[in-house]
Parts: sequence; C-alpha cells; structure tokens
Amino acid sequence: MTRRFRHCAGRSLMILRQYKGVQKSVGKQQFSSKILLNFVKELNENFPILKEARREVIEDFMDVKNAKKILKWIEEGKIKVEYINTTIPSPFAFNLIAQGYMDVLKYEERIEFIRRMHKAILESIKYKDTSDADENIGDIEENL
Repeated sequence: MTRRFRHCAGRSLMILRQYKGVQKSVGKQQFSSKILLNFVKELNENFPILKEARREVIEDFMDVKNAKKILKWIEEGKIKVEYINTTIPSPFAFNLIAQGYMDVLKYEERIEFIRRMHKAILESIKYKDTSDADENIGDIEENL
C-alpha cells in the first residue's frame, strides 16, 4: 500500500521526483511518502489520493472481482485444487515470497536476499532425489 501511495502521490505532484533541478532518489521519495501517508490517514481516511491508492491495490493489482469469481468456481467444483508439497518454491511462489520481503528491505538488502534465495534454490535443485533434498534442506535454509 505504501508503494502504491507513493506512485499516486507522485502523479498528483504531492511527492516531487525532482526539486530545483536535483533528482530525488526513490528511497527519499518513499520516505517522504510514508510521512505524507501517515499525515493523510490522520487527516482524513477518505483523502482522494489515499482512496486512489486503495482502489489501485484492490482493483488493479489484487483483482478482487475476478478472485471472487475463481473462489466461487472452486466452491462449485468447476476448478479442482491440488496441493503439492515441495522443498523449493516454484517461480511463482518465489515471486510471492520475495514480494513479502521487498517492503521491509532496503534496495541493497533486496538484491542480496534475491541472490541468497537463488543460490539456495540452485543448491536444492542439485539433489535429484527429493528425499536427499529434504534431508539437506536444513543446510540450505541456514544459508538464507
């Protein structure tokens, strides 16, 4: 939500990307947007830029309308769900895991986190037999 608010605030010129000819880093913009977000929330929960950020998250990124449709199809049996346990995340799952960490990590930490995750996944792929990977997953996780 904070990242989306920063984008909305930037489009509405509440957060400047450049001031007096000097480019502001994304980190400084994010810091400014967090301060502005806290102020706006206290001022009015229905502040237009805050409402737009919420709308973008719910409608554009989460696509709640279609997610509800899919859940209904699952309940009706039109879609079958299978659970697969694995020791390494799929590319889709990796992206979900990484996104969960992105908001709390600095840019340099993000790159290092992704490198460690990638290395751990490659390491676990070395084990052809899944039982070998399961036995060695503790060693792999320690390196994260």
